[in-house]
Amino acid sequence: MAVGCADFDDVRADPAVVAAAREPLHHRHVCGEAGPGYARCLSLVRCNRRGQIQPFASPAGYGPAELASAYHLPVGGGAGRTIAIVDAMDAPNVEADLAVYRAHFGLPPCTTANGCFQKVGQSGSSTALPAADTGWAEEITLDVDMASAVCPSCKILLVEANSPTTANLGAAVNTAVRLGATVVSNSYGGNESASDSATTAAFYDHPGVLITASSGDDGFGVSYPAAAPGVLAVGGTTLRHTSGGRGWTETAWTGAGSGCSNVQSKPSWQHDSGCARRTVADVSAIADPATGVAVYESSAGGWLVFGGTSVAAPIVASIFALTGHAGETPQYPYANASQFYDVSGGSNGTCTPSYLCSGAAGYDGPTGIGSPNGMAMLSGAAPALVSRRTTGDFSLSAGPSVLRLAPGGVATATITVSGGAVNLANFKPPDGLTVTIAPAKLPAGGTATVRIAASADVRPGPLQLVFTGTTLAGVHATNLTVDISR
Repeated sequence: MAVGCADFDDVRADPAVVAAAREPLHHRHVCGEAGPGYARCLSLVRCNRRGQIQPFASPAGYGPAELASAYHLPVGGGAGRTIAIVDAMDAPNVEADLAVYRAHFGLPPCTTANGCFQKVGQSGSSTALPAADTGWAEEITLDVDMASAVCPSCKILLVEANSPTTANLGAAVNTAVRLGATVVSNSYGGNESASDSATTAAFYDHPGVLITASSGDDGFGVSYPAAAPGVLAVGGTTLRHTSGGRGWTETAWTGAGSGCSNVQSKPSWQHDSGCARRTVADVSAIADPATGVAVYESSAGGWLVFGGTSVAAPIVASIFALTGHAGETPQYPYANASQFYDVSGGSNGTCTPSYLCSGAAGYDGPTGIGSPNGMAMLSGAAPALVSRRTTGDFSLSAGPSVLRLAPGGVATATITVSGGAVNLANFKPPDGLTVTIAPAKLPAGGTATVRIAASADVRPGPLQLVFTGTTLAGVHATNLTVDISR
């Protein structure tokens, strides 16, 4: 059952967005609290100030291009590998919504008809599906979109548990493995229990298949199954554009779950001194809803912005599949720390020792070893598993590169592609600007007209627009500065 934005604290955006905003950003948990023996989905969705889900006319969060850039993803791999998504209840529109998402970002179709997408119930039947649920449907749609964004050539197997009980979700994991999953992503969690060790043995122990689980969205504290020793616990970061170097910065997200298990024994490959038992998390990826991801969910109005460690879990699972590491165990990042971006700064609470709740150099609780560097992970995979394509490459340019615009005014610019055909998108325009692109799909050497409209109360000064082009050959971007003067 979904709950309203007013039930949760506001989460503010990065400083550049906050400076332009008139209102703080609001988000709500997609699923309600979970009682004993149950799990909740671990995602948050953008709302407006009235507490209603906020749909957008076009993607307003990170898409495949930004994720590929942030995590240095190789292009063109994943064929023959299956990413399993395990959630509870049914999402009736998930395949149709997935088609919209993939078409918008220029990704190849992934359908039941072409064998790329498969949806089954807990028993493995494609017809015996659970009842629909609004909150879990949003979670499911988020998960399949993230798998698509990271590994467009991977197959997607969606297994829907009959209900969000720990037993039913665990049975769905077993079904996913039985049906040939390469990796299994679990975007849910519940409280630890004295029976967790038995549950782990029954459902979450599958040698040769990597299993990921979200660490939680309520700050310092541990959830299950992320705490299971055989599961890769995925924490959360705040991901932002920056200039120079990697081009991105990450800090520990305030909502990421972390800490010491009360039940699970410490794995031999964990050597931190602050927990006598299992420490969460192992790795991390984007989870902050204030710097969230774009998802298409028709029943909620279309394009939405999501966050939560439910974003991070399928992203990490898909990167492991993409780079040829689907058969690894949670020990892998500890033995290959150089293949992950170290995350420092930020915290999810106050604790002793502080590394369990604060981003720190080396290992820390909220972000683990760090976030994946796809190309570095690729270098550690078997030769020729994935290769970066060089044919069909392209570049983008904006003209003019600077537009001067008065509040309430409208101006146009041109985006030109040199090289192969691309799918164009505008990343998250600043508050006060409305941006449209026509056409959004460009042939080789084509041009698109960008229309920028400024609201009457837009703040003065330079505002930056980032336009990205995506193909299976790669991802490139170009910038356009809008100078607002009264």
